[in-house]
Order: sequence, then C-alpha cells, then structure tokens
Amino acid sequence: MGVEGQVDIDVGKLVAAIRQMHDEFPYPGGPDNASPFKKVAQFVCYFVALKPIGTPLPDWALGELGSHNAVARSNAVMALAIAIKSLEGATLQWHNGESRTVTLKNRISLSRHSFFDIADALTSISPSASFKLVSVLFEQMAYKTNPDCQYPLE
Repeated sequence: MGVEGQVDIDVGKLVAAIRQMHDEFPYPGGPDNASPFKKVAQFVCYFVALKPIGTPLPDWALGELGSHNAVARSNAVMALAIAIKSLEGATLQWHNGESRTVTLKNRISLSRHSFFDIADALTSISPSASFKLVSVLFEQMAYKTNPDCQYPLE
C-alpha cells in the first residue's frame, strides 16, 4: 500500500537519470537538436529504469494498477505525468520539404484507462531497447490532440 502524504525520492538516482539521459542520448544530433518527443522519451526511459521514487504512490494515484509491483508502477506513473506536462506548449521543427516551427498547444489527453495501461506498459522499458518506441508513442499521442502539428498523412 502507498504511503499517504510522503514519497521517498532518491535524489542521487534522479540526478543520475538526468545526467545519463543527456550523456547517453541516442540521437546523432544530441539532445540539443532532438525533438521534444525524443527528449521526453529519454527522460521517461531513464526515470523508469533508475526508479528514483522509492515508495509506492498512494492507491488513488496508481488507479487500476493496484499494489503489485507498486514502486515500478509509481515511477512509470510519475514519468508519464511529467512527460505529458513537459510536452504541453513544446515547440518542434517540422521538416518535410518546408521548414517551420509548430507548437503543441493542446495537452495530451488520455482516458484514465489508457493512462494507466500506458504507465503499466512503461514499467518494463529500458533506455537501450525502448527509446525509439517510447519516442514514437509520445509523438503519436501529441498528434492526436494537435493534428495540425503532424507531418502530412500519406
């Protein structure tokens, strides 16, 4: 069961996640030239892998996930929530024969059920194996609520 009102955060693991997500960024242009989707994907992968949250979140915050594997799920829930908030208002460079800057004006919107299903799926990701898939997941979720920002459908 979750600890009401108190969550143990290992600051060392949090700093390591931030440092590693930058130092080991798997995009040729590095983090400075990467899309916001790649940046949040890298953050989520390292946050989930290093698990800086050491105590389960309260049951209400884990929703349908329940208490099984609660620490891993707590880290996935927090990483997903942070990523969604981080993408709100983000800008990206659009290159497809023309170059323009687009802004993700609308926050990613998910049903409660989808949010917890995605968080549950994220519990088993790793930075080396999951970066691309997690990046595309965030990209497609953002385009769902910001259709004017995606590349033309072919």
